Amino acid sequence: MDYLIGIRMETAKQLLETGTLSVTEVGARVGYEDSKYFSQLFKKCTSLTPSEYQKTSKVIPAIQSK
Repeated sequence: MDYLIGIRMETAKQLLETGTLSVTEVGARVGYEDSKYFSQLFKKCTSLTPSEYQKTSKVIPAIQSK
């Protein structure tokens, strides 16, 4: 079960980095219809909420391109 969750969270990270989908849409695409549960699980795995991760991932490429 942990393996499956890990795969789903990695996929969710990739989707969040694109910035084109909402947190609810990302959760649904990786198999979680309950967005609250998805957010809780994502935070447990990454120490960030999906929204925080999405904001952070947008800042990092901008810094790296300078």
